Amino acid sequence: MTKLTINGGAADITLENERTVGELLAALEKFLDGSGYIMSGISVDGVPSGTGGLESVFAKSLDAVDSVNVVTSSFHALLAEALDQSIDILRQYQDAGPEERPALRNLWLSQSAASFLEDRARDVYSIIQSCFEGEGLSPLNCAAFLAGHREELSDPFSALAGMASGVEEAAARLEDLPLDLQTGKDSRARETIRVFSVLAEKLLRIISYMAGGNEKTVAGMPVKAFLADFSAAVQELSAAYENRDAVLAGDLAEYELAPRFRSLYSAFSGGE
Repeated sequence: MTKLTINGGAADITLENERTVGELLAALEKFLDGSGYIMSGISVDGVPSGTGGLESVFAKSLDAVDSVNVVTSSFHALLAEALDQSIDILRQYQDAGPEERPALRNLWLSQSAASFLEDRARDVYSIIQSCFEGEGLSPLNCAAFLAGHREELSDPFSALAGMASGVEEAAARLEDLPLDLQTGKDSRARETIRVFSVLAEKLLRIISYMAGGNEKTVAGMPVKAFLADFSAAVQELSAAYENRDAVLAGDLAEYELAPRFRSLYSAFSGGE
């Protein structure tokens, strides 16, 4: 029987009818789902292979394999590494001449940062890609954007504390949205939706970086249930606004999203 270990220690996982290394890894990936840890390497019979070269060992029969050791790393650690690698390349890219830039872009694409971000943080990957293609932020501003993410990841509590006034302003503007829509203040209404969307995205991102967040309750609800309702209300608001349904958009903003936005922030910032 193949001996399975995780980070060199015994694996507390019950295997069923897996016949190949690939099937074993699929079962392990399901086992790790939701744990905050990701497979970042594998050794088969003591021979290491990075996750990028696993295809060559997927088809191996477990009958022909004595041991499999899987290396796991936390999502946060891998994200931090990917951001650091990307920031470094972007800063070099900013100072590079036209003849050097293609090589730096290819270097980034060949590193683990690009593959990790493409798979696990597609929005960040797309922003960096746009920068390299000359259609997005400048390399320097893109690096600054990533550095902001890196600070949130390093100290989410401080990042959350810095959002207090912005969250309150956005919530107050949501409460004003019905009147803005009724009185034809379209530009202010659009800006309210934009400001709320940016801050809500940032708040949800920071929350995802906080340890123990899944055990919290918000307004008496388990956080996952609260976030599901919150996300559904955000989508309803977006649809109502796009469809020019001023009554529904105003009601959702004032009575659903403004209080929920405050409650969500309060629960994670220590105000609840």
